[in-house]
Amino acid sequence: MKGVSCAKPEGAFYVFPKIHGVGTKWKSGKEFLIDPLNNTGVLFVHGSGFDVTYGAGHICGVFLLPINI
Repeated sequence: MKGVSCAKPEGAFYVFPKIHGVGTKWKSGKEFLIDPLNNTGVLFVHGSGFDVTYGAGHICGVFLLPINI
């Protein structure tokens, strides 16, 4: 995705991508989260909730199995 970079997960069930447009296109990581939520129904968590310094400009996504397995 343009403007987003992420290390490939190696055994984890989550991703922690860096959003490069934060501060220019979006005011914060929280503001970025509105786009995928409104357009796809996919919810991410803003990275600054994990660490104010290192999480700023990141989002966290978790891969979960369906409830009805």
